[in-house]
Amino acid sequence: LSLTLLIDLFRLETDSNRAIDLAGDMGDLAEDLLLSGEYADALEVIRVVADAARDPQAIARHACRQALDALADSPAVHEAIVLLDEMAYDEYYLFRSVCVLIGPSSVDALQTTLHIETLTRAGVRASDIIVAIGASAVGRLAPLVGHPAWFAQRNAARLLGRIGSSEAV
Repeated sequence: LSLTLLIDLFRLETDSNRAIDLAGDMGDLAEDLLLSGEYADALEVIRVVADAARDPQAIARHACRQALDALADSPAVHEAIVLLDEMAYDEYYLFRSVCVLIGPSSVDALQTTLHIETLTRAGVRASDIIVAIGASAVGRLAPLVGHPAWFAQRNAARLLGRIGSSEAV
């Protein structure tokens, strides 16, 4: 089946049990697409799931949020974060969009690049993604703020300053 057909099937589903199953399947599909480097297709799938997760009328709203949270902790996202140093700008921008759509749950994986004294390109890019997620990322930065290494705490302080919301104070 084509990607467009799968997305349309998900959008048109009216049975709540099937919609819940499809939400998980869409998350799995997005993970497979990320693992294969198909960031544009993964973004398309994730956008549909994220839209449903935000829609109070969606019949599988909570299942969609769970699928996004599971994706944030998946090997696919962790592997992509490892590759942030090497990604071409267009791949990086697509992956950045993926993380922003996933939301705050992606911060847990992204902040693993910030536990070092001198930020690499991956750390700079991860920081930019976290800032793009915005105020909703602040609560996920607590482990970095409380990290025993001073440079991790410094990196957290810089992020909170860049986010600049009242939640960051």
